[in-house]
Parts: sequence; structure tokens; C-alpha cells
Amino acid sequence: MSRFSKLEADDEIIEVFNKIVLNKAFNDSSIFQIIADTNLKKLISIKLISECYELFLNKSVLVFVNPELFEMFKTDENLVNILFEQELDNIYTDEKSGKIKKSQYNLKTNFELIKKHTSDNIYKVNEMEKLAIESLKDSNKRDEFYEKLRDKIVVKPEIFE
Repeated sequence: MSRFSKLEADDEIIEVFNKIVLNKAFNDSSIFQIIADTNLKKLISIKLISECYELFLNKSVLVFVNPELFEMFKTDENLVNILFEQELDNIYTDEKSGKIKKSQYNLKTNFELIKKHTSDNIYKVNEMEKLAIESLKDSNKRDEFYEKLRDKIVVKPEIFE
């Protein structure tokens, strides 16, 4: 069976992603093609589409989302938001060429993410993502993940209000 369970992710994933995209500096969420990838070792990964394929697909960016991890995280909207925003912050439009590019690390946007969510919460969310990935392989880790998620040890919602 293919690692891509579907060519396009579930409506719920697309809806959450588009909501986050529209809150960012992107004017149009139609430049993104969202694909479910069950083998992805993190919640979200973004890849640019080459110019040649852009013509055929009418998309500029491929967004791979692990639907199993999304299911685990979706009970806490803040976890999903931070992980999606963290990846989206690496995408920008080059002012000279007008093309969409991806940086490995963009200090300005990452600073804005830290300012919005605090560095402590971003660290905790990234740790939760690692634990969730481990829990897909080991059921004992899954109990630990859900216990931390249930106890809100990771991200306290009042911080985001």
C-alpha cells in the first residue's frame, strides 16, 4: 500500500490548515496542496513544487500531514497550531522574483512565533510531537502521551488567551 493514504488530506485537516494559513501572511490558501502521508515522522512537512510541475498542478507548495498524528493532536488546537505555524514560518515570498521560497530557519518569523506562543510552550509542543511519534510504535508510550495531553502538562490554554 502506498504511504500516501489519499492524494488529499481529510477535510478536517484542510480546514484547520487553511484557517492557520489565512491568519499568516498568505493571501491565498489555494497555493497549497495538502497530502496525507502516514509515514511522515512529524505532524507536518512542507516542500516546494518545482516550476515545471507548478504549471500542471496550479499549486506552489506541497504540504504533507501525518493523519495519525493529527488525530492524536486535534483535541488540543494549540498543539496543532504551533506545529503548523512553525513549519509555515519557513515559507516566504521573495520580494524581487515574487516566487515562493523556503528557508531552513527564518529568525524573524520564528521570533514572532516565540513571541506569540512563548519559547517554553514551543519546546513542550515539540517534545509532545516526539512522544506522539514514539507512541505510534509503542502502546505504552501512547498512554503516556494521552496522560500528558489530558493533564495539560504541555500547553496551558490560558497562556494563549
